[in-house]
Amino acid sequence: MKKFKSIIVAAAIMLGAPAAMAASYGETPQETAIVIACLAIAVFAIGHMLYVLIFRRKLPTDLTPVYFRERRLAAGKPENATAEEIELAAEGLRQAVSKWRDFYAEDGSEGSLPLSRSTVNGTVAAWKAARDLMPTDTDVVQLMNDTADVLNGMRARTFTGSKTMLVVAWVLTLLMGYIGENILQVCVFTGINTVLYVMSTMKPDYVLYRKMVEGKTEKSFLSGMLGGLFGAVAAAKTYKTVIQYSDGRTETETDNSETWISLAFAFVVMVFLTFFLFVVSFFNYLRNYVFS
Repeated sequence: MKKFKSIIVAAAIMLGAPAAMAASYGETPQETAIVIACLAIAVFAIGHMLYVLIFRRKLPTDLTPVYFRERRLAAGKPENATAEEIELAAEGLRQAVSKWRDFYAEDGSEGSLPLSRSTVNGTVAAWKAARDLMPTDTDVVQLMNDTADVLNGMRARTFTGSKTMLVVAWVLTLLMGYIGENILQVCVFTGINTVLYVMSTMKPDYVLYRKMVEGKTEKSFLSGMLGGLFGAVAAAKTYKTVIQYSDGRTETETDNSETWISLAFAFVVMVFLTFFLFVVSFFNYLRNYVFS
């Protein structure tokens, strides 16, 4: 219960500014309902991310037969697990591990890992089922510890967002805040967007390992987009027109319109992304926390 309250409080704090801004647009019952629905979805998404990143505990990797004997006695069960309980725990783990994906490392060694959401969740469920059986066999307990160690590694998360986008967002925020003399407000807004973006781009490591096994690389969509915009500016052509008069005089006219158009387009896109980074964060949340 305390963990749930902590998640809600943290989500509420992060949504305080956006909620205050959004509430001003609820002039009709329909608009108010839409605002409330959007905020409810946002609270759930933020709470989910906070739970996964901060509050969800790692599976223990230091279990011992002695620990399970103590638990069994505390639960009023015989000190040692029966052969049937031990076999059920072991078989559940073996079946879950059998669904892991086999691969060959660069050094030629063979390995096996859970590289999909369903496989990871299925193995976690099998591990919890084995834990609830409280086996006291040394080999089964060691299998549980080894499995938990792998699962903790696969459920860890790595930032895969665009650092370039964050730098651009803060440069534009400081610039516009200075020009508009409202630097505190825009910094708070961008700060919230930054936190949401960073959390949403924390991709589970099993996805990164899967791409590695398949020979793929992780690329940030926003980094690619910004790279394309900067590349377009750099590749913009400058046209020179040389006019030669009959008296021998020459005059050169330079046309940089393509460069200025590319710069203007890049600036508009970057401003749009800066102010609507929370929309990008929501799609990242769906991709990295719901459908990954």
